[in-house]
Amino acid sequence: TACDDAPSAACSSQATSSALANQTGRTKMQGLQQEFFRRVSTDIMQAQNYVQSIVSNLEIVMGDWQSSAVIAGLLFTPEQLEEVASELPFKVASQQALVEWLVSLRTTSCSPQLVSGLLSRYNFVAKEVNALQQYIEVNLTAVRKIFKKFEKKVPGEYRMQNTRDYMCNQELVGPNFQQLLASAHQMQRLVAGLRAEVPASALGQVGPETLMLLQRGVRGAGPMDDVLGTNPA
Repeated sequence: TACDDAPSAACSSQATSSALANQTGRTKMQGLQQEFFRRVSTDIMQAQNYVQSIVSNLEIVMGDWQSSAVIAGLLFTPEQLEEVASELPFKVASQQALVEWLVSLRTTSCSPQLVSGLLSRYNFVAKEVNALQQYIEVNLTAVRKIFKKFEKKVPGEYRMQNTRDYMCNQELVGPNFQQLLASAHQMQRLVAGLRAEVPASALGQVGPETLMLLQRGVRGAGPMDDVLGTNPA
């Protein structure tokens, strides 16, 4: 009868309403998550643009410094090293050993004005690189904390994206920044042997957030070895 069918119809209607409500809630949550990740990506892109602008400016300064260092005999082109090695009456153990030996000979003959100029520009680079490292570290820490709050508030079964798979923040320590950092450490090694009244500024250690991304992204021997080697494991 109609009365017998009434409870079944009511249950079916209630189940349908519940399913629609769940679907609406899930759709709304997905929309909020999409907006969340969009805002995070936008903020990271702004930070990335700032980092790249600083890197570009420092590359110009470092290029000028390197040119002056070549003239002063503190840096050598591959062709120069091959020529010197071929004229020596003994076999050089390695190219790095040859460079260190040549630099030790030149540092005693550099004029005070030249040394002062090289140190002044290096100290400027070191200050800017340290500030840039701090800026990147602060932003990476902020992203990690934001994601931690996100994971606490959104249950795993409702997440449309795993924060561990989010890769945009790695762009803050991309190839250009890595090359800049490696070059700055090479500069630091060179100026360490210069005799001057003004001491050379020290490059700060890479922060833990930055170091984690660098270690994750760098594979094999390369210019970042010196940088990663200055930080404790």
